[in-house]
Amino acid sequence: MIYAKKTFGQNFLKDRVALEKIIVAGKINPGEHVLEIGPGRGALTKFLLGVGAVVHAVEIDPDMIQVLQDTFPEAIAGGTLIIHQADILETDVSEFGLVAGEYKVIANIPYYITGLILRKFLESETQPSLMVLLVQKEVAERIVDGQEGGKKKKDSRKQPKENILSLSVKVYADVRYVTTVGAKSFSPAPKVDSAVIELSNISKDKLHGVGVTDGEFFTTMKHGFSQKRKTLMNNLKQHGHDAVQIGSALDVVGLDHRVRAEVLTLEQWLVFIKNLK
Repeated sequence: MIYAKKTFGQNFLKDRVALEKIIVAGKINPGEHVLEIGPGRGALTKFLLGVGAVVHAVEIDPDMIQVLQDTFPEAIAGGTLIIHQADILETDVSEFGLVAGEYKVIANIPYYITGLILRKFLESETQPSLMVLLVQKEVAERIVDGQEGGKKKKDSRKQPKENILSLSVKVYADVRYVTTVGAKSFSPAPKVDSAVIELSNISKDKLHGVGVTDGEFFTTMKHGFSQKRKTLMNNLKQHGHDAVQIGSALDVVGLDHRVRAEVLTLEQWLVFIKNLK
């Protein structure tokens, strides 16, 4: 028996219901190319192959590669399972023959590289058409609901607060919380619950549609959030932006000059940054 390794953040999903929900969210057509990150023992791989996907399994652990080879010899021989021993963060997926908009990323990913994986694929020139990811529940809530620490507002009349992570994802994709997956659904069980999220309509259209580059968006946003208790105006002034230009851009969006970064919606950020130039 090959055991999970903490080094690689391995927690193997064993819950059939959760696996089925991931597959349904993936909307996979037979023959469609799917990139699976860290397949481990192949529980999700089996379901992906079962609905006719051509699976590119990227696995860093040589022990798990051996397990996959022993478990799926027919799929490997038939070309429906292609195993790549690699670190996904250091890999150009175009080398696998994957083309922008013509493959999906469906995976149970290690918690500790969630942000890096999101950034890698969403900012890439080889963006997938869809991503279905099993991530830490608190992270999923922060992305979908825009709440710090995953805590939703009890008062629905109050405007939700965004954060760098939620904005960084929503600028590229529509996000949906699919389902919660309890810790006991894994072996070994992590200390916290997980959740499945779906990222669809992935593109750079929201940025490019208003004439804002990736760099302008992320630099300005990170400067705006640099000190949580300070206003957006003061944070940007601290990073060299002109107060008059900041004020003018806030006026265009219709926002008070004392507003904090967390209050701006994605649409307001895009208009603000466009007029800050």
